[in-house]
Amino acid sequence: MISDHLAILELTYCLIAAVTLVPLFNKLGLGSVLGYLFAGILLGPWGFQFVTQNDSVIALSDIGIIFLFFVIGLEISPQRLLALRDKIFIHGSSQVLLTTALFTLSLFLYKFTIYQSLVIGFSLAISSTAYALNFLKDSNDIAHNYGQISMGILLFQDIVVIPMLLVIPLMSPTFHGTAVLSLSKILQSIGLFMLFSFAGVKLLKKFINYVYKTQSSEIFMASCLLIVLATATIMKQIGFSTGLGAFMAGVLLANSEVKLEIKKTILPFKSVLMGLFFIKIGMGLNFAIAFEFWGKMLLFTSFLIAVKFSILYLIAKIHKEEQIKCVKVGVLLSEAGEFSFIILTAAFHNKILFENVYGFLITTVTMSMFVAPVLFRIVKHFEKEKTIISNVMSIESLKLENSKIVEPKTSECLEQAA
Repeated sequence: MISDHLAILELTYCLIAAVTLVPLFNKLGLGSVLGYLFAGILLGPWGFQFVTQNDSVIALSDIGIIFLFFVIGLEISPQRLLALRDKIFIHGSSQVLLTTALFTLSLFLYKFTIYQSLVIGFSLAISSTAYALNFLKDSNDIAHNYGQISMGILLFQDIVVIPMLLVIPLMSPTFHGTAVLSLSKILQSIGLFMLFSFAGVKLLKKFINYVYKTQSSEIFMASCLLIVLATATIMKQIGFSTGLGAFMAGVLLANSEVKLEIKKTILPFKSVLMGLFFIKIGMGLNFAIAFEFWGKMLLFTSFLIAVKFSILYLIAKIHKEEQIKCVKVGVLLSEAGEFSFIILTAAFHNKILFENVYGFLITTVTMSMFVAPVLFRIVKHFEKEKTIISNVMSIESLKLENSKIVEPKTSECLEQAA
């Protein structure tokens, strides 16, 4: 009874911190993710220590990840993939492959194992979807070409996270299978996905359409939650990740007639529970490591942002974007993201990363997410100043041209009068 009361009390503290800090961080232009992380820092062992036994927070945040993968699946409709195919499969794949390869090589030369290098490299190649989309929406730049490039890259990153999370357990030193078994596991996943798609697509669509026609909002909500959690549980029972099951369910419903209603129903749950996930990450930040290695951390964060900016700038430049737009793409996606936390946490739980390395990387990812919004605001300010100067010069040039036209006419009139 005492533990139940404590769990409710600690969840209450988390929600109070969230509703207080997240709007403030959004107003400052830093984004909700950093608001949740800061809330976790204040509540955890390095803050006021309001949350000590965070089992309930961990359990709910894990469900948040399941909902996140379901929403990603919902976004992957054939129409959207077709509309952004070049941005997704050319820009996106180039960014992920080049960035992962460069980080992996650098870390491997720095004496990390190949698996550690690959997981860290991939996690740092991912950018923050929540932060980038928020900036694009606020500045009404989603429809612009640089916004579409950014969207395509983010969507590709979201898609490739799924297979990476599937492969991470196979890299674990505690995994006793062979390469053949690993390949078998991947082939099983593909086969199961195809079977599930063939058998489940019509069944799920018919079920959700039938429930929607009942006009009962609570039954529709319960049905959406049932689909997500049931598919996640089934996949877990047969040896795969819960995230994969939820992702598959989302893909199957991506073309459903009631897709928007499903998304409206799930998004509030996903947002709140993912907020708890970031609060959990904030509580777990190890400031002892940050204080001990602050110099290396600043250097590595700078290296992370510089590498990602350079690759993104180059990709946008190759596709003939204006220089300022190339800079904006580079800065907007130069940070690590929310999926970086998920991948690094999965690697830590699978014993691929040691605790000190995990703590160092989580803090580095957080620092990059603080720096990138500031850099983007600076770029936007310079772009605005450049636009104002350009407009003033255009007006002055127009005035000069008009004066040249007026002067001859005036002189002609004077001559005729004489």
